[in-house]
Amino acid sequence: MTAEELIGVWPEPTRAVGRRARSLILALDPDMSEAVKWGNPCYMFRGRNQFALMRHRAYVNLQIENDAALDDPGGLIEGEGKSMRHVKLKSERDVEQAELMPLLRQALQRLGG
Repeated sequence: MTAEELIGVWPEPTRAVGRRARSLILALDPDMSEAVKWGNPCYMFRGRNQFALMRHRAYVNLQIENDAALDDPGGLIEGEGKSMRHVKLKSERDVEQAELMPLLRQALQRLGG
């Protein structure tokens, strides 16, 4: 099953949120790739895991690898992990918020993107 197919079977509202988040992530850079790993859509940049989408009942967590040191002026990042934190996306509007794309680009820049 592909990441697109997996998101396609998620119940609403997580399906719409997942599809929009997937599009946003893949648009970040032509070197972004995706696969299903650990039962979740995962996104790699130049072969390194960088993002994942984890479905919960009413929201989707956009996991960001190595984000503990990211500048987050919008206060989007949640969690206390040393190498993985997340942004909680409850609606497509959350995916569209202005602060999200710069945060994801910053995460890629740390990998040389």
